[in-house]
Amino acid sequence: MFTPTQEMIDAAAEVLARQVVYEAVEVIVTEYERELLKDFEVYESGELSEDPARITEPSQIFMCDNLGKLEEFERLSNRKRDELGLKVAKPEFNPALAADCNLRHAQAQLFKAMAPAIGTDLGSLCGKKRADALELCMRLLSPLVDDQKSKRRLYELANEAGLNSPALRHKVAEIQLP
Repeated sequence: MFTPTQEMIDAAAEVLARQVVYEAVEVIVTEYERELLKDFEVYESGELSEDPARITEPSQIFMCDNLGKLEEFERLSNRKRDELGLKVAKPEFNPALAADCNLRHAQAQLFKAMAPAIGTDLGSLCGKKRADALELCMRLLSPLVDDQKSKRRLYELANEAGLNSPALRHKVAEIQLP
């Protein structure tokens, strides 16, 4: 019989909070980077296509091989991040990528906490198997998470990410999270 430990429940709570912060930050960053790409012309590498297409989605910026354009895009993106009040550990960090990294770290901690009960290290799983294992862990543990404690942690993480800045309060309120 499965008996969850407090460490497992706390790890699940951290994953839940990090997931919400990641989703909020990702929506905001994608929105302002899309706006930047409307006015900022950057194209796919000529090595990828004979007729390089204009990049209009932030997730495709990696396909550009023009270092000057990439540096300019990063500078503009960082300026917008700072204007909005999003916070990162280092000035060169993208807030969405940093939030994603923090979420993945929390997931790894959950897998580590679950290892004794499952008998294997889930952290080595990739792709669909990893997603399925994470979903199973969260289904088992999320009903046991203390709502008040979880809300306090979410508030702490939102403050750390800058989601409480005056420039973002209205945007965060508009975001529909699962």
